[in-house]
Amino acid sequence: MKNSYKFYIMVSTGFIVFLSMMVLLISIGRMGLDSNYKELDKIISVSSLKMDMAQEMRYLIRNEAVLVRNALVDDVNRADEIRRINENRKRYEEVKGNLVLLSSGRQVGLLIEQMSRDDKLTRQLWDNVIGQAQSGNIQEGYRTLVREVRPIQWKWLDTLDRIATLERSSVKRDYRMAYDAYIHARDQLTIVGILTVIIGIVIATVITIGISRPLKAVIIERTAVLEAINEQLKGEVFMRQGIEEDLRLSMKESREVKQMVESIMHGITDEIFLITRDYKIVWANESALGKYGYELGEIMGKFCYEVTHQKESPCGVLTEPCVFDELQQGMKSKTVEHVHVSRDGKSSLMEVTVYPIVDEKGDVSRVVHVSRDITERVKMQEQVMVLFAAVEQSPVAVVITDITGKIEYVNPQFTKMTHYKLDEVSGQTLAVLKSGKHPQEFYRELWHTILAGKVWHGSMCNKRRNGELYWENQNISPIKNQSGQITHFVAVKTDDTERKRIEEQLYHMANYDTLTDLPNRTLFYERLSEVLKISKRYEHKFAIMFVDLDNFKIVNDVYGHDVGDQLLREAANRLRDCVRTSDTVARMGGDEFTVILSRISKAEDAILIADYIIEALSKPFHLAGNDCFIGTSIGISVFPSDGEDAELLVANADVAMYHVKNSGKNAYRFYSTLEDDLKV
Repeated sequence: MKNSYKFYIMVSTGFIVFLSMMVLLISIGRMGLDSNYKELDKIISVSSLKMDMAQEMRYLIRNEAVLVRNALVDDVNRADEIRRINENRKRYEEVKGNLVLLSSGRQVGLLIEQMSRDDKLTRQLWDNVIGQAQSGNIQEGYRTLVREVRPIQWKWLDTLDRIATLERSSVKRDYRMAYDAYIHARDQLTIVGILTVIIGIVIATVITIGISRPLKAVIIERTAVLEAINEQLKGEVFMRQGIEEDLRLSMKESREVKQMVESIMHGITDEIFLITRDYKIVWANESALGKYGYELGEIMGKFCYEVTHQKESPCGVLTEPCVFDELQQGMKSKTVEHVHVSRDGKSSLMEVTVYPIVDEKGDVSRVVHVSRDITERVKMQEQVMVLFAAVEQSPVAVVITDITGKIEYVNPQFTKMTHYKLDEVSGQTLAVLKSGKHPQEFYRELWHTILAGKVWHGSMCNKRRNGELYWENQNISPIKNQSGQITHFVAVKTDDTERKRIEEQLYHMANYDTLTDLPNRTLFYERLSEVLKISKRYEHKFAIMFVDLDNFKIVNDVYGHDVGDQLLREAANRLRDCVRTSDTVARMGGDEFTVILSRISKAEDAILIADYIIEALSKPFHLAGNDCFIGTSIGISVFPSDGEDAELLVANADVAMYHVKNSGKNAYRFYSTLEDDLKV
């Protein structure tokens, strides 16, 4: 009985202790409830922040790919795109650093560590892509982007998805733990029973823990292996996708290149065929089809000689050798001339050039056949040769210059005329022949004429290589191109020296006194007309002097006509020395002379010249051993006061001269003073 009592006391005491422990546990659970709620809020907030960071990193990765692609294709805004890439990278590093600070889980840490290792490689690849774009190698940059960068990007995106998944699982787990920490009052009794069951479970767990731990280790090991295999498979999938993308891009590029090449070939005016080694046509451009009168489908597979020669035998069998057969090992091209015949039977002389296409063995598998119609060019060359021969043998001098007048060609007759060879004057202008006998206005008028596209014709005094002056008659014609622009000048010259000499001799005989070599009456009136015209235009004054030699008849009768002629020549020389070079001294006949003082400021200016003349002719003439003395009577008329036409001015001067002779000789008199005397 006593033992039973002790037993019950022990059971009751144990039960009370058990209940006390349960009450204590419940109280502690309630006390930690508030802190669990706060911890739960913190866990949820941090997890949400980490998921947001993972999503932002996902966006930044995709955005960087877009920016790099834009930098590849946009040459104009490439600098701005690179700046945006750097800003994007900076933000990516900031977000990644924050995510590392907030992440404490082992799996998340491993994933972020893996991304950090890949970052270095990716940044190098990005820099390579940008560098290739800046150097103009956009295609290579695009291949680097597809083959190497994109698989890492896809791996990053998958890693960020796994981080987000882990964070969602962590939030759910923490939330469940916090929720389970809360024990409602009505459930506390139930908890007691549950704890009893838990005690049993703990005991069972202790028994089985020796089995579960090794089993868990095996599971973790196998899981790690499976994850590694999975990552490898993903990499292979990414690689396969990259290869497929490369193949797709390569095929697209090949199609684009083919279309571009065909467009270029069709735009070339030369005839182009692609021909196999057995002479069969596999392609032709539009110019070839138009030249020979075929459609592409009609000549595909035909022998080239069937199309270009309208023959059934190869060129080697015909008179012309086959250009294919003349291609030797290592030759890059071969050019020959063939006569081709189009479908309508028209023959053309063609310049044919073939370019070999070599296979991997070094053998010629195909050739590019390029031909050009040179029929007209050859005809033109033949014409040019004929014309060149004619110019070379021409009896006239021919000079060809560029637009600036620099000499490019002279024929042999030019050398004969000027004594200059082509190599001596090539690159120089025709100014090398200038004689200095023509004023600058003469040359300005010449250039104005030929630059206006007109032909200049005239006579010019030039100088030979030895300094001898000569006259040439020449035509200078402008040569124009198809656009109407002047490109060259052609001068055709003939030696005009003899004709000019005869012409000048005849002119001199017709206009100069044969005894004194002074202008005669005809030239006097011609020059007087010119001076009169200029004076009227500019309202200048000029004077006419009529000079008659006093006592000349006595000398001529006493000493003979020869001495008289010598006296006239000497008197003419003295008269010339008394006037300016711009003035004119003329012999009117016998012992009568006239002087034109072309420009004077006032009538009294003529007095100075008259005094010079009287003084010069009053000096003795030493003729035939004798000293002969004469005097002179001078009559003067002034324009416009004494007349406004040539005849009246000469007549008035003549009247004034006769008045001097009748008044004592060896003096001068103005017609205007004579009129005053008559009025008185």
